[in-house]
Amino acid sequence: MNQKILNSARIFMLLAMPFMVFFSYYPMLNFGQSHGMHFEISLLQTYLVLFVLINLPAIWQIRQQLIKNKTVWLIFAFCSLNTISLLWTANLIKGLLILAVIWLLFACFLSFLSYKNLKKLFPTLFKNLIIASCIMSVFALFQIFAEIINLPPSISLLCDGCRTSQFGFARVTGFAIEPQFFGSLLLIPILLLLHKFINQKTNYKLNLTLIFLLVTLFLTLSRGAIYALAIGIIVLLIINWKNLKKIFLSLTIIFGSFLLSLTIQGVSAEINPNINDGFYPAISRTIHQLSLGLIDIRSNPLSSSKEAVEEGRAAPLLPAEREERDPIRDGYVAESTDIRNHLSRLALEAWAKTPTNIIFGTGTGSTGFVLNHYFPDQIGDTEITQNQYTETLLENGLIGFALFAALIFLLFKSSHKHKFLWAILSAFLIQWFFFSGYPNALHIYLFLLLFGALTSRDAYASIKAEYFHEKQKKSKKP
Repeated sequence: MNQKILNSARIFMLLAMPFMVFFSYYPMLNFGQSHGMHFEISLLQTYLVLFVLINLPAIWQIRQQLIKNKTVWLIFAFCSLNTISLLWTANLIKGLLILAVIWLLFACFLSFLSYKNLKKLFPTLFKNLIIASCIMSVFALFQIFAEIINLPPSISLLCDGCRTSQFGFARVTGFAIEPQFFGSLLLIPILLLLHKFINQKTNYKLNLTLIFLLVTLFLTLSRGAIYALAIGIIVLLIINWKNLKKIFLSLTIIFGSFLLSLTIQGVSAEINPNINDGFYPAISRTIHQLSLGLIDIRSNPLSSSKEAVEEGRAAPLLPAEREERDPIRDGYVAESTDIRNHLSRLALEAWAKTPTNIIFGTGTGSTGFVLNHYFPDQIGDTEITQNQYTETLLENGLIGFALFAALIFLLFKSSHKHKFLWAILSAFLIQWFFFSGYPNALHIYLFLLLFGALTSRDAYASIKAEYFHEKQKKSKKP
């Protein structure tokens, strides 16, 4: 292949990534379920394989530089540990498939490093991410409308636990499997836009885009994504604490966006003919859920028996059953928090069972089988810990957890000159308390690896300051 054509194809594939990350679940090829997992291939996974393949020649050309890169060696060590752990994993099939994803992510990192002009492409990557986020947010609004006119899930792509029957309004998911993963996808564009807003003159296009994405994220009603956003915002505001006026304006925009999302949820519940609900009950239910039950302004709570349906797993309602029905959820779903805490507690207990578990872990992909082995009366073999920290500790032991922590520390350290990245990193650290695994959260690892590639080469130092409109002192004398 002509070198010029190959380079153009490489650039095209990289610039397409901000669009492709949103297709983390749909469209999906499903090959059934076995060994405690679903055999599925997403469009994003297919794209990443092609992305790596087209970059293999460039990776080979810079192999000498890669060998000298300490981040490469650290990630390689983590991947190698996961590979060796297949020797003692309780679930070899799942371990092999997860390992394939881990090595694929490592290959993506090498691919990022192979782009000599990565720093110049970053502004276009950011622009494409904003465009993709807005397009997916428009689709999210369609999902709300689809529930109002009772379109089937095959069209709306809403999971059973995201439909109107749960809270009285739809919880948007985009093309992700759950609301929290779609909300997680919106964290980076929102925090980057907020950084621009604080450090430049007000621009109505930027303001409207920021509001639109904030509203969409709030419409997911995902505590994991919303709490992560809150932490990211706090870190960003601390970094920019001197700009008090813009901080106040940004908080106003955030709060106003939240009120707008409440309005959309309330109106959709009010006008939906398929559910027996209204404006005030819907928004009071949202506040009760997000505040973990601490703020209760509900006027007529539903019966507690409806809390018995596991979050996100309620059976779909048939059209005939959707006439004048009360929402299943009465507000805060305590069992969602309780289940996560329970799973993490069991994971820690299983990890502490033997010295081998403590040091080396139980092996990649073994979580479900191990927890079922130790606690057969409490948990099935298909479960995950829903907490990336406890799952890493269980499967990879102290050695793997130390490597994982070292990677995060190195990323914080390498981006010390560009502290706005700390807001994104902090948000993702919070996200990992709410889920575990790789396939449905590939975007988190991809963006972290991209930032790692940029900062490890000190590429951010060359990004034009006016792109983020950061105030810098001129070094030249007049």
